[in-house]
Amino acid sequence: MVTEPFTPSRPRRGRRLVVAGVVVAVVALVVGVTSGVLVAMAVGTPVSKAFTNPTRPTPVDEQLSLEAGRYTVFELVGRRSGQGPVTTTTSTSPTVTPEAIALTGPDGVTITARGYTSGSETLTRDRDIYAAVARFVVTEPGRYHVRIDSPAATHVVIAPSFGSGFGAAVKWVLAGLASFVALVAGVVLVVVGAVRGRRPPVQVAPASGPYSGQAFTPAGWYRAPDVAGRERYWNGHSWTEHLR
Repeated sequence: MVTEPFTPSRPRRGRRLVVAGVVVAVVALVVGVTSGVLVAMAVGTPVSKAFTNPTRPTPVDEQLSLEAGRYTVFELVGRRSGQGPVTTTTSTSPTVTPEAIALTGPDGVTITARGYTSGSETLTRDRDIYAAVARFVVTEPGRYHVRIDSPAATHVVIAPSFGSGFGAAVKWVLAGLASFVALVAGVVLVVVGAVRGRRPPVQVAPASGPYSGQAFTPAGWYRAPDVAGRERYWNGHSWTEHLR
């Protein structure tokens, strides 16, 4: 005997929205974290190389492997020394000029170095103070012949410019912003789905009834959901014990 109404299971839109929201949010988080890591790498790599690239005594006459990008030439101009809270700085004016720098590309094309028009970036390594004296742009990766001939200079550092990674980071910044928008959308879907999931489901007709999918099923005989090949009487609200 069946005394309770038979309500066939159906996917709830609320549950679907929750699942979709969770998927969107997880994907957005993964993309956002990945974008953040790539932005940090793009921006931080030039700075890291400025502190790790070798110091070269002048005059410089070497073949260097350079990647495409903007580069800065730093000249040793002073040193910081001290004991405890007292620090003494001794420095001199830079002597390397753009004219003292000669760069030749793999195809024999000469690259022009340019000076700084206003102020100079500084770099401190092991208390040695380096001032940015020139910059140049490499358009193609390869082996470059670099000559720096300045009698008054002692040491230089050739490294990617501090801001050279910003261009590569732009696309990852945009991807990070897009992932944030997607994350917000995913959270909204989860909230909306949770609210809809709390609503009581609408009772519909059995899948085998003639009024399947409607909110109200009139009384009548329908294929029994619990007995194969038989019909059970639906009184308009619940299944009865009558079979035929």
